[in-house]
Amino acid sequence: MTGPGWLGAGLVALLLAVALLGDSISGYAFDEQDTAAALQAPSAAHWLGTDALGRDVGARLAEGGRVS
Repeated sequence: MTGPGWLGAGLVALLLAVALLGDSISGYAFDEQDTAAALQAPSAAHWLGTDALGRDVGARLAEGGRVS
């Protein structure tokens, strides 16, 4: 396999790992609401930030990867 092939295989493996381990990686449930943390910017606590209901965007993306 060539360099780009290994890179592509690595990216697919990374996406698969995030989809399978989503809740344990982010530390938040995808449907857990915390209105005090609504619309936060990305930080160490929420790597991709939070939405209007205070849900962790990273956990929600990982759950979407599981569904797809």
